[in-house]
Amino acid sequence: MAKPHHHELPQLYLKGFCEPNTSFVWIFHRDRPFSPGKQRDKNNPFRCGKRNAALRGDAYAVRRLDGTVHYGAELELGKKERRADSVIRKIRAFETISASDKDALAHYIGLLI
Repeated sequence: MAKPHHHELPQLYLKGFCEPNTSFVWIFHRDRPFSPGKQRDKNNPFRCGKRNAALRGDAYAVRRLDGTVHYGAELELGKKERRADSVIRKIRAFETISASDKDALAHYIGLLI
């Protein structure tokens, strides 16, 4: 199987944490000293584009005993995460969500955990 793009945390979810009218989020590492700024390697927290903030290089790829890497799990996880996109949009628009929407959102939160 060809290598897909790295798995990402859902960008639609991260959009809710962006600075107003931008695609930037602030990332804070609890295990590092507080030193705010814009450089990833020097500052904590640091400002980062949501796409770069979300990358998790092959974190969900499966390495087989023969050393080959299988990316099916990454692709399936992405599909499952996108099932909640419409629910997240409804919540942001202050629309009512149904019982099935709540179920989809609960599964989504479980995937994030």
